[in-house]
Amino acid sequence: MHINTKITNSKTAFLNKSVIYQLFLRAFTQDGTFNSASKMLPYLRELGVDILYLCPCFSADDDENQEYWSPRQKLANTNNPKNPYRIKDYYSIDEEYGTEEDFANFVEKAHDYGFRVILDLVYFHCGPKAVFIDTHSDFVVRDEKGNIETGAWLFPKLNYESSELREYLWKNMCYYVEKFGIDGYRCDVGDAVPLDFWEEGRRRLEKIKPDIFMLNEGGNPASLKNAFDINYDFEWPEVLFNSMMSGRIHSCNDEKTKAEKEYTAKSVPEYWNKCVKRYSDEGADTFAVVRFADNHDYANDAYDNRKDAIAPPNVMTAMLAFCILLDGVPFIYNGVEIRDRARHSIFSGANYGRFCIDWSELLTGEGKKRFESIKRLIDIRHRYEETSEGETYWLKVSDEKSMCAFERRLGNYSTVVYANFTEKSLNAEIECGNALKIERLFINDSDCIYDKGILKCSILPYGCGAVRIKRD
Repeated sequence: MHINTKITNSKTAFLNKSVIYQLFLRAFTQDGTFNSASKMLPYLRELGVDILYLCPCFSADDDENQEYWSPRQKLANTNNPKNPYRIKDYYSIDEEYGTEEDFANFVEKAHDYGFRVILDLVYFHCGPKAVFIDTHSDFVVRDEKGNIETGAWLFPKLNYESSELREYLWKNMCYYVEKFGIDGYRCDVGDAVPLDFWEEGRRRLEKIKPDIFMLNEGGNPASLKNAFDINYDFEWPEVLFNSMMSGRIHSCNDEKTKAEKEYTAKSVPEYWNKCVKRYSDEGADTFAVVRFADNHDYANDAYDNRKDAIAPPNVMTAMLAFCILLDGVPFIYNGVEIRDRARHSIFSGANYGRFCIDWSELLTGEGKKRFESIKRLIDIRHRYEETSEGETYWLKVSDEKSMCAFERRLGNYSTVVYANFTEKSLNAEIECGNALKIERLFINDSDCIYDKGILKCSILPYGCGAVRIKRD
């Protein structure tokens, strides 16, 4: 079984070396505006990320009728009617974040710093007061009595049987590229929207911007053929985190599921192989996913949803090392790079509570250490070609329940990445073959020596490391 684990489209091959940073305006700064976010661009340049992904900044529906609020919006208890994933007008910027001119200035300044900028498209549903509902009744799904049908989050579902709706949205996709120079899109619940819609949208966008790229918040292997460059993998961070936490499941309250799932370090390569097999079995040419340890869904509302709030700091650092140096495209949620543990909420806002990153963490020892660790890992991804272009191999280790190691191999060079998945110090060995030269690239509470094809590792709880090997 062989399948590409990198982007093979020459126009978007830059993604292989790129790191995505999810910038959620409401959480990123105290006032949550484009102008404030612009002031943070030098900081992001220092961190080393390449792509800024903005959560939805289009005009959100301000309807206060809670019949059309999602359960999570109600539970947030902020009483903010504006859910950024419940769009009122796809062609306007929400005044909460600033003006169109502010948005244009942000994009221009981001480009000046060398970033690409992508927006979040929410095309499965819209707001109950969307500007087109009264004038284009067929733009939303209706039952036989003409009543609007709502989807999983109680928002009106968009009707893809309508050719006019499709044209409206295709033009919307092109609008932000033509007017503001947007570089791509993250497509919310992309698998819930017809694939042929995305394929035609991609075709039109490429006529305007040949290197446009598309990220699907979905996992359909077929979507990578003509519509998207990258898929999501929502199970990856759960498998990784639960394996790091020595089998203690924190993301599942169901006792039966807890009893059925026994996570160890071995679960990570097993899960990776399962995913590659699924993509291959379904005829995909490429297995390309974003690798994240946190995102706005996980960080939303509850303090104890933040992995850094419930786990030792080395757990997240090791998870991020795996996400940044494994195949796929690394994805960092804003604040994780400084060990932020504050409550975030997509339902906060200027007048509805302000839950945002606790930037004071950057002044603490652990916050500084995390920032420098992520900065170094990103530099490795950029600097050493095997970490972005190489094949992935899971290596044999002496204690497969307690540690995990993979190798990214290209030509005569390999980067070996390892981690201790337990709360105890560990001495273990990794079989890595003959080497002419060994270079320590990243060491976090660990050390290793090379001896006759074996990396002998001493690793503190949840420590990790990356070593570069030159072969014959």
